[in-house]
Amino acid sequence: MRKLFLSLAFLAVVAVPMSAATDGGYSSDHIRAAAQRLNVSADSLAVGDTRMKVKGSTILVRKIDNGDIDFIGIPLFNPAMRRDQPLPIYDFLEYACLDRKFGISSNRLLYKDVTFVKGDWNVLLQLGDSADCSVRSVNDRMYEVQWSRGGKVMADVKVPIRYDVLSLSSRGEMERRFLSGLKSFVDKRVAADVLPKDTAGLEEVADNGKRLYMRKGGTYADSRISNSTYYIYTGSNALQPVFSRQFPVQSIGNLIVLPAWNGVADVPMNIRFVCANRKVEELTTTVRQLVGYAVSKGCKPYYGVESNKDGRLVVSLFLYDAKSGYDHVLNVECKTADIATDKLVLTGRGYLYSPTTNVKRR
Repeated sequence: MRKLFLSLAFLAVVAVPMSAATDGGYSSDHIRAAAQRLNVSADSLAVGDTRMKVKGSTILVRKIDNGDIDFIGIPLFNPAMRRDQPLPIYDFLEYACLDRKFGISSNRLLYKDVTFVKGDWNVLLQLGDSADCSVRSVNDRMYEVQWSRGGKVMADVKVPIRYDVLSLSSRGEMERRFLSGLKSFVDKRVAADVLPKDTAGLEEVADNGKRLYMRKGGTYADSRISNSTYYIYTGSNALQPVFSRQFPVQSIGNLIVLPAWNGVADVPMNIRFVCANRKVEELTTTVRQLVGYAVSKGCKPYYGVESNKDGRLVVSLFLYDAKSGYDHVLNVECKTADIATDKLVLTGRGYLYSPTTNVKRR
């Protein structure tokens, strides 16, 4: 486990260069460039999606609650599909068509990983969002998108599930946006929505002579990395999440995976994020704020124990976004004697947007 984290630390630092800071009013550099090229302003737009005619083409513009333009593209996917099956491939392909149509970027390498099995960019521009469309994920490595009319496939395109491809943004830009959004995020998840009512479906496990119940979660990259959670019957004969210094591993695992539950306050985190340009950003947040923000962006939390000795617990935390192909990877530790007290603090370091292909390979 320790070797895995150190390998990721190296890969996370050297992978991608830093970009220039984004201008206010746009979610990213490439969206700013598109808005300026097409003379699109957020001032006259309502929050949400707006379709408009620009230079003879229908474009889709998305304005978010803070007033920024979050997306501009040529529609290829109908609103119901976007709503019912949200995926990052939509924005990628719709922006790519916009770029191919209006020449927003001079970097043709942006789309070098896109493979057309059938059709080409011109076919997509002609189809728009009126054709039947299907999207499938191939082994969490590739999106394959097909458009058809009357049962005949008109276009078939494959795109790798990699954040550096799908985001069209530099890693540095994405890191800045993540840290900025994290600072103002409020976690509204409710544990009551996910906690078990009884032991049905739970596995009985023993630890320190006590009977615990495990809700077996998934594993990630290694059998020792999971998002399992643990429960115990209290004196009132109620089933509650484990949170006690007697069970440090299960307690911190629950803290990472579960939303807030009654009787357990949120826990501070002091994290040194090592960014793409090797600049270290020190941030004080909380466990639920960090995990909740990552979950709101599409990640699932997983944890693995590196060590539990000499009164200190060291854990690796993986916040994995399968749809975009990246992980946020953190290495944190705490004093086991502080668990379930107001002294508990998690400290450590983290790396944002580590490519999943690197994580799983290591």
